[in-house]
Amino acid sequence: MTYRFRQAVRAVRAAEGYDPQMGRARVAAVLDAPLLALFMKLRRSEQAHSLNVLYGVCAQFDADPPRPLAVAALLHDIGKIRLPLALWGRSLPVALHMFAPEWVSRLAARYPRRPLGLTRPCAVYVGHPAWGAEMAAEAGAPPEAVWLIAHHADPLERWRDHPLAGWLTALKRADDAN
Repeated sequence: MTYRFRQAVRAVRAAEGYDPQMGRARVAAVLDAPLLALFMKLRRSEQAHSLNVLYGVCAQFDADPPRPLAVAALLHDIGKIRLPLALWGRSLPVALHMFAPEWVSRLAARYPRRPLGLTRPCAVYVGHPAWGAEMAAEAGAPPEAVWLIAHHADPLERWRDHPLAGWLTALKRADDAN
């Protein structure tokens, strides 16, 4: 719980120090125009987080990471733009999932029939990987990036024998650190 609180504080601070012009050059080196347009729909704090995830992925490789992994690092949370949330709405389901993952799934399943309370935040928490993968695919992301986006919130054990397991591990490490 303390870790997630610190992560939220880091996200706010990263957004304060995030210069969209400086970040855009690095992002534009990875994303083509349709994917860059998608990235630009993220909030400033989400752009800063995604860029930090990219830097975290880069730190795990001797050279630049493969392009699909870099694309996934930048767009892994893009599905969250489908139903934008305040900071509390982004943080509370994460904390709740640590203690009662089944509640998060049940609350998410109630949305949009019952859009009150935690149903919308839980729906975003549960649904954003699939939504993001769909959006990235429509914008022309490489299939490997689409797969990574779709599965970035899954437990690593589920995919340990998958050909992209190493990339998924690198993405999750960088995401969890940022």
